[in-house]
Amino acid sequence: MFLIAEWYKYTSTPFDSSLTEYFRKRDIKEFESNNVSNRQKLAKKQNYVCPICKRSITDFKEGLEIHHIIPKYHGGSDEYKNLQLAHISCHIEYHKAFPAKAAIPPKAKENAWLKWYRRSIG
Repeated sequence: MFLIAEWYKYTSTPFDSSLTEYFRKRDIKEFESNNVSNRQKLAKKQNYVCPICKRSITDFKEGLEIHHIIPKYHGGSDEYKNLQLAHISCHIEYHKAFPAKAAIPPKAKENAWLKWYRRSIG
């Protein structure tokens, strides 16, 4: 029995669709053990998904930044309800399109850009 368990352990892969939930839970557990409580709270609030690209933030493929929904320049606060965790590249691209010191974009324009961005990254 031990040999079968060892073989299965080394042949398991995140690309196996039957193991998707296992790897998702494992990544969340690792994320929680490697991050401070405020990042854990933000990640849980957004279901461990980047609000910009809608991909997982728990895979450690890329660093994360705190994104202000309403920029501080426009009176936004540092309260949890105004914060999100986003991939660094997503955060950079978002602020290229919508600079923090520019006018706050209408939701329709922001949503159209987000749809385009998600399609462009594949």
